[in-house]
Amino acid sequence: FKLRSYQIQGPAWIDNERYDLDAKVPDGAPPDGVPAMLEALLTERFHLVTHRETRQEDVFVLGVGKDGPKLTKSQRELKPGTDLSPYMMVNELSLSTDAVSMPATTVAMFANTLAGVGGRPVLDQTGIEGVFDINLHAPIGAIRETTAPAADGQASTPTNTLAAAIRELGLSWTRRKAPIERLVIDSGLTVPTGN
Repeated sequence: FKLRSYQIQGPAWIDNERYDLDAKVPDGAPPDGVPAMLEALLTERFHLVTHRETRQEDVFVLGVGKDGPKLTKSQRELKPGTDLSPYMMVNELSLSTDAVSMPATTVAMFANTLAGVGGRPVLDQTGIEGVFDINLHAPIGAIRETTAPAADGQASTPTNTLAAAIRELGLSWTRRKAPIERLVIDSGLTVPTGN
């Protein structure tokens, strides 16, 4: 659907049910056509009825800091077919008590991961291209606390821990309102139809 996970909402089962998806892409199909084929397959098999809407929401914005980015280019060779699309989260995550390591990732994937962990939109407005080894010197809990909605439904204020860790990367971290498109699943089957 070319959306990030926080942009999709619907019944509780979409977050709880798990499925094995086994599909074959037709020979000669262009790679950029695969998302549309997958969308059609999911819509058909789950009888999804959806609509899209856009609303102003609290978001976090990842930008370039005043002294420029301090990111380490990754030396890792990516496997053929590694998906680096701007809709993906990081491929690998390593956690310690006070840090989160994300090897061979893009800044867009880093922003998506922050959003995925906290469930709050994080927009990548850095314009930075390339693949980096990102080491964020903040515990995963700081990301959750900072990006998750507060009890009143508003985004909580960035904590010093996460903001400082992002500044160490030469990036900025701010909060503002922005239009966010959402895909709303109005109805669908929890058990998909077969072939």
